[in-house]
Amino acid sequence: MPVRAKLSVGPCGRKGTTIAFSIPDGTTIHLGTTFGTPVSITAISNATTAVATAAGHSLSAGDIITVKSGWQRINERVFRVANPLASTFELEGLDTSDTTAFPAGTSAGSATKVLTFTQITQVIGISTSGGDQQYATVSPLEADFEIQIPTMYSAQSLSMEIGDDPSLVGYQALKKAADARAIRPLMMVNKNGSKIYYYGYVSLNETPTKNKGQVDTVNSSFSLLSRPTRYAS
Repeated sequence: MPVRAKLSVGPCGRKGTTIAFSIPDGTTIHLGTTFGTPVSITAISNATTAVATAAGHSLSAGDIITVKSGWQRINERVFRVANPLASTFELEGLDTSDTTAFPAGTSAGSATKVLTFTQITQVIGISTSGGDQQYATVSPLEADFEIQIPTMYSAQSLSMEIGDDPSLVGYQALKKAADARAIRPLMMVNKNGSKIYYYGYVSLNETPTKNKGQVDTVNSSFSLLSRPTRYAS
């Protein structure tokens, strides 16, 4: 939960700054396990809030969807539906106004509603790796120093350490997804109500780690296909 504190900068006359820290206690993890029928998206607008055109979509405000699109930056990502009308809905929090990143006329795809999330209980710890900006190193002939040009982000994965109990519903959901080599959405709910959504391949190492005096644990990992999506509540 967020911990807020006033910091006094010193005698220079500047006002104190409020900053926020978070601790993981109370975080819950949920795996998407059942899904609706994909709905065809014929276009997505270039706007500060993206609007998808999808005739007869039947989606409601607050629905969580996975999206496939010709726009690579939103392809295989998770979004929340906002302001649905008969044939359109907003992709909450998505800004597609940059036509270089989101070329007009190439956005068609589909949206699939997540019907059920199953909680993964007994999660002891979560860690991530990758997701760092990559660079191409360039050395111009006329320069006496190298420069770096940003290219892409490295592959990212999320790993969970889970108290071993194969009878748990969440454990069984992870195993089913891993056995099928399935792509699944994952929802992280923080104690303050904020949410982070991931989308990727599921794996589960069913052999428990054993250390004297500690609980048995197994590891589940998610190889992400795209960037996470975050909502403040």
